[in-house]
Amino acid sequence: MKHILLIYPVLPRSFWSFQDILRVTKRKSLLPPLGLLTMAALLPRSWTPRFVDCNVRPLTEEDWAFADVVMVSAMLVQREGLLACVAEAKRRGKIVVAGGPYVTSAPQAALDAGCDLIVAGEGENAMAAIVDAIAAGRHGEIIRSEGVVDMADPPLPRLDLINHADYDAMPVQTCRGCPFACEFCDVINLFGRVPRYKPVERVLAELEAIYALGYRGSIFFTDDNFIGNPGQALSLLQALIPWNRERGEPFWFITQASINLGQRLDLIDRMTEANFGFVFIGIESPDVDVLANAHKLQNTRHPLLDSLRTITDNGLSVIGSFILGFDTEKEGAGKRIEAFVEAANLPIVMINTLQAMPGTKLWER
Repeated sequence: MKHILLIYPVLPRSFWSFQDILRVTKRKSLLPPLGLLTMAALLPRSWTPRFVDCNVRPLTEEDWAFADVVMVSAMLVQREGLLACVAEAKRRGKIVVAGGPYVTSAPQAALDAGCDLIVAGEGENAMAAIVDAIAAGRHGEIIRSEGVVDMADPPLPRLDLINHADYDAMPVQTCRGCPFACEFCDVINLFGRVPRYKPVERVLAELEAIYALGYRGSIFFTDDNFIGNPGQALSLLQALIPWNRERGEPFWFITQASINLGQRLDLIDRMTEANFGFVFIGIESPDVDVLANAHKLQNTRHPLLDSLRTITDNGLSVIGSFILGFDTEKEGAGKRIEAFVEAANLPIVMINTLQAMPGTKLWER
């Protein structure tokens, strides 16, 4: 039997950390990490997992004493937390397996930091190789996940390993991939440009499992683009509406979508019927030339204000995301964003600075 300690490093103050909002909602973190909790469900049944989200509580001596193997997953913004976890685990003589978006983009850097095994790519297809490498005592190895994951295959994530009261929302992923090719985005590097979807009945099974745990509240569909395939999204919504209503609407939903949602009134109507309240949209800039140079072409095909007004006038609140620091940005960008936000009546705005993510077209340029 192996004891597996799954660690999610601290998320520093950043675009998605929401420290101040969490103080108001009295939650400790926005979301639990689906990747680690899905990997926990794939472990051999004879292996015992323990999950620690360092955004919820610190690691204890008992946690470290429990572990034979440490599994850690991180985004680029969590790099320092990842390195600290790896250093502490190795100081204690633990086997360390690392994966996630940062490790996939920079596997050698994670290996150089002391990790024994690196998982690059979608972890579900790599679990058998991980188990074999641990059993054989292999070290210094990069395990590359072969092919793409069939979204019907992954097991239900081990949400029973968390205290749902610690989180502002529960996560459900219905698809991976995005049909667009924004220069600064690493989604297509991680998941490809052809969206892959979970069967509708599988999505409902995940919701049923969360409902059975006693959770009531917000569900965040973590898809990078919920409407990447509008027809698939419509099929899910048509099943979601009666499912939620039959249970007294225990859940309300939030997701991420591209601006072309503003040309699909049928999707907007089904989303509000299903009890969606907010949709996160990457607006990035009010300047068309900036959008075109960043290959955010889906934001240039229709007037942005018209699309946003269609969405908001029909019942969805838009969380508008903007980026400062594009190469072709001209002086006064902040003032233009401010004026745009006022004109669009956006209730929540998120501002980020441009980051060159490893492996993106921006990184290469």
